[in-house]
Amino acid sequence: MALTSGSAPLTGTVTFTSGTQVLGSAALTAGAASITPTLAIGSYQIVASYQPSNANAGASTSVAFPYSVVLATTQTTLVVAPSPGVVLTPITFTALVAGNGGTPQAASTSWSTELWLAPRL
Repeated sequence: MALTSGSAPLTGTVTFTSGTQVLGSAALTAGAASITPTLAIGSYQIVASYQPSNANAGASTSVAFPYSVVLATTQTTLVVAPSPGVVLTPITFTALVAGNGGTPQAASTSWSTELWLAPRL
C-alpha cells in the first residue's frame, strides 16, 4: 500500500456578516466566494465564515475587517443659456451634479420669458 498526499477541492458556503447582520452568502468556487452587498452609511466589522459542505475540511472564520461607508460628496454647477436672456426667448437652466469623482448628471428646465409693459398714464 502506498501513501499519497494531496487534497480534495474545498466546497461549501461563505457567509459574510457584520455583527449579527448577515450581508450575504456565496458558494465557494475555486477557493473564493464573493458578494456585492448594499450597505447603508455607517461603520462595519466584516467577517467571512466558511462552512464546508462535507467532512473533508473544517469550518473557519476570518478576522474582522473594519469598513466604512460615507455620505457621497457632491458638487453642483449651474449653466444658464442663453446668457444674457432675450425677451420671449426660451431660457434653459441646467444643473450639473457630480459626486465622488463620478460623471456629472444633468437636470434642466426651460421656460419662456415674457415682457409686461405697464400702460403710460
